[in-house]
Amino acid sequence: IYYIGVVCLEVPTGYLADRIGPRRVLIGSSVAQMVACTAFVSSGHFVTLALGQILLALGMSLSSGSDTAYHYSVVRALDRADEYPAREGRASRALFLSQASSALVGGAVAIVDLRLAYAFTILSSAIAAVISFHFVDIPAGDKSAESVWRQLSSCLQHARHPRLAWLLAFYIFMTVVNHIPHEFYQPFLADLMTASHMSLQAPLAAGIHTALTMVVAGIAANYTIRLRDRLGSSFGLLLAAVIQTSIIAAMALNPSPVIAFVVLLRSVPRGLMMAPLNAEIVPLIDEGRRATYLSLQSLLGRLAFGAVLVALSRTFGSEAIAEPLETAMVWAAVGLILLTVALPISARKADTP
Repeated sequence: IYYIGVVCLEVPTGYLADRIGPRRVLIGSSVAQMVACTAFVSSGHFVTLALGQILLALGMSLSSGSDTAYHYSVVRALDRADEYPAREGRASRALFLSQASSALVGGAVAIVDLRLAYAFTILSSAIAAVISFHFVDIPAGDKSAESVWRQLSSCLQHARHPRLAWLLAFYIFMTVVNHIPHEFYQPFLADLMTASHMSLQAPLAAGIHTALTMVVAGIAANYTIRLRDRLGSSFGLLLAAVIQTSIIAAMALNPSPVIAFVVLLRSVPRGLMMAPLNAEIVPLIDEGRRATYLSLQSLLGRLAFGAVLVALSRTFGSEAIAEPLETAMVWAAVGLILLTVALPISARKADTP
């Protein structure tokens, strides 16, 4: 229900952010997540839980793309657009560290009662709503009432730009491969706990592992812009792809509990790619279409990952581990090669979309 909800709401909410402004949409995102978690805490009825899933999808969709678009609009309005890449890097670091704290606290309180994790989410969403309420609306350069279909058509025209086309393909590829270790790491963690005779309960063990993963990613995000400046944007992004492909290969070729430590690096590629990717994409998109474009980009990534999951589950079944990882390793390697081969094409000169 959640995934279908996000797919259906992703682009309309991005369009809404471009029409009424990201600030109001971000407030709505926090409120929707508060109501969703209230539904999860208050009832065990299917209808209530389904409504909570839809509202959670709405909250995630409302924030998708809107926060990035708003950040760039603010620094540009202040005539400080040159600071945007470094600020995105710091924002990524803060995001990962906050996720680390959330995973640790959530895993700890879930031992007592799983609903407590949702109660803490209600509190954090309320704080986010208050912060968003104090944001300042940034006047957009183009507020013309363009239909959602025309807006989508305009965004697809942007994607014909050689550089944006390559970055879009990279984003879709990374959305898929970034999720593979996340979907398959738990058996490795369970084997590690068994082999080391750990007595931690599953929620706390998963929370600690996720927290460590986010801390490592936060460290990577702290250096991402310096790495981009040294290697160049394209090679920095490809490095992230190489790291994730290598992690998938390690999981596929060495089904050992020790791989649970390797999987601690699974969010490093996301930490390395987020700031440079946003810093390159966002300035190339027109003011009144940024949130829509970013939402469309996110939707395409989700659809690609969903298609891969369906293909793997239909081919190997829901209980298989080694076979789907081996297949994912091959697909990831092929995708990485194709991105590398296509890189010179992305450097071709083109008119700004």
